[in-house]
Amino acid sequence: QLALPHFYNNQEIFDKISLPEYVGIQDSLSYLTIRDIMNPRCHVLGGAKPDSITVGIPNNQKITIEEYMSFVNKSKVDIAPSLSEEASLSCGNHRSKRSAKNAIVMLDSCLELKNPALKLLGNIQGGKDIEAREFCAKEMKKRSVDGFVIGGIDIEESGAQLRRVVDAVYNGLSGDSRMIVLSGPGRPLDIVYAAQHGITFFESCWPFILAEKGKALDLPLTAFENSENIEDSDFYEPELDLNDEKFAMQKGALVENCECLTCKQHHRGYIYHLLRVKEMGGNTLLAIHNSFVMKKLVEMLVKAKEEGKLGSVYADFVNK
Repeated sequence: QLALPHFYNNQEIFDKISLPEYVGIQDSLSYLTIRDIMNPRCHVLGGAKPDSITVGIPNNQKITIEEYMSFVNKSKVDIAPSLSEEASLSCGNHRSKRSAKNAIVMLDSCLELKNPALKLLGNIQGGKDIEAREFCAKEMKKRSVDGFVIGGIDIEESGAQLRRVVDAVYNGLSGDSRMIVLSGPGRPLDIVYAAQHGITFFESCWPFILAEKGKALDLPLTAFENSENIEDSDFYEPELDLNDEKFAMQKGALVENCECLTCKQHHRGYIYHLLRVKEMGGNTLLAIHNSFVMKKLVEMLVKAKEEGKLGSVYADFVNK
């Protein structure tokens, strides 16, 4: 995952080398995002005319469709979303509806300019407006795109409101087998729910958000159980706050039986010490652990899908 704001103003580099080669991931799939989801100040704004957006990189900068597609084609990334204004779930009705309508028009323009080798995803917008989201999904389904991305989800947006958006897109894309990406923070419960509703890829920063706060995920990744009508108030996301002084003298892994590098090589007390002295290594070790746990969660979802059990799955960490 490569964020446009990190590279846009240095694009002359890509006359000589591709962006995947530049960052050393040429042997993996590269996915470009229009905003940096870890940066709450990186807003993607649009206007009445569906021909450009304004994005913070780091200061607000206007980018036209032609400029965006020129960068995408030049950088030689494998996958990229169509250019669109990002309407979060907290946006008003006017901007939500506008973002959906403009996203469709801008997708058509991006399709005309794309390199044949690029996999272009329709950027489904609509904010919290369920009808706008479903309308946008239905219209993009008619286009010759390689997949779709549910955009406009901010870092702290999750739970019931996000699940309603997933439902709307699921209904709009009913029967379509192309890839669908959920772009946003990706709390575990939201990922499980989205996977049940056709989402195949996740752009999640949740492991790193928790690591920044000094917390470690402790999901019981041993089995799934079916649980219906889950309310957000019932959802308990097991996590360890390594800022707590009770961990100061504790030996042992963050989570028993975890096979990540952090848990195999370091004690809880050491992580607590690193956080207390504000050494970034503590947050890095937590990020390694949290990413490993989320990877295991996705692997379990893949297995459940292969076994035909995904439609009735909710994780064991609900209602604990």
